[in-house]
Amino acid sequence: MKDQELIKLVQLGDERALLELYDRYRWVICKMQKDYYVSGMEPADWEQEGLLICYQSALEFQEELGTWRGYFYTRVSNFAKSQVRKALSVKRQANQRCMSHERLLEKKMLKKSLSNTNEIMAIPSSEVFDDLCGKVNRMELAGLMFFSGKISLEETCLLFGHEKETILKTKSSLYRLMNKIIY
Repeated sequence: MKDQELIKLVQLGDERALLELYDRYRWVICKMQKDYYVSGMEPADWEQEGLLICYQSALEFQEELGTWRGYFYTRVSNFAKSQVRKALSVKRQANQRCMSHERLLEKKMLKKSLSNTNEIMAIPSSEVFDDLCGKVNRMELAGLMFFSGKISLEETCLLFGHEKETILKTKSSLYRLMNKIIY
C-alpha cells in the first residue's frame, strides 16, 4: 500500500493503517533519538511520542505540502529540537538563580567564608570550632567533642559524666548553633 492510501485510512480512523505507516517511518524516530539527546526521555517515550506525531501528522497532511516522508521528518525533527530547548531552558534557569560563594560574601548573605565543605559543617574548621567552643554549655561541648571525632562516645561519657542518649541528643542544638555562627 502507498503512503497516500495509508494516510487516508488513518484519517478515516484505521488503527492498523496508523501502525503500518508508523512502522515504515520508525527509522525517523530512531534517527532523531540518536541525534538529539533529551534528558529524561527513554526509548519508550520516543516511541510513544513518535506514534502520536505520526497520527497528528497523518490527520493534518495534505499532498500540497510535499511528500509524507519530508513532512513527517520535519515534524519529528521540530519535536526533538523543542524538547532540547525545554531541557536547556530549565538548566539556564537553574544557573541564573545560582550565586557564587564570593558573591554571597560580598552581599553579606554569609557571615564567614567556608572552605571545602561538603556538608554544612559536618566537621567544623578550627576557627569555627574555637568560636563554637566558647558558646556552648558543658553538655553541648561533650556532644561537640564526640561529633567532631575528637573522642569516642564512651570516652565522652566518662569524661563529661553524661549518658550516651543525652550526648546524642545534643546534635540538633549543635547544628542550630553552628548555623547561627556561620550564617
